[in-house]
Amino acid sequence: MTEEVVAKWNKIWVGLCLVLAGHLILSIVFIPAIFMIGLIQLAYVVPLVVICYLRKMNKLMQGALIAAGITFLVNTACFGYFVFQF
Repeated sequence: MTEEVVAKWNKIWVGLCLVLAGHLILSIVFIPAIFMIGLIQLAYVVPLVVICYLRKMNKLMQGALIAAGITFLVNTACFGYFVFQF
């Protein structure tokens, strides 16, 4: 792989890690929020995406959106499982 490709993937990983760090901080500070993290993450993902868009940091923005989408889907699936399980 060339240096340019590696640099692009590194920026995507940085975006993923920023959102995961936000999840970790949220779960430490406000434990009950972990049950609705799919919606609460909008408080810190939307500003991150807007800042990345305005500064033309497209790969970082893609990483943040991928992490937010995965979090939302996993949270929705687990919520649905627990609601219809009991």
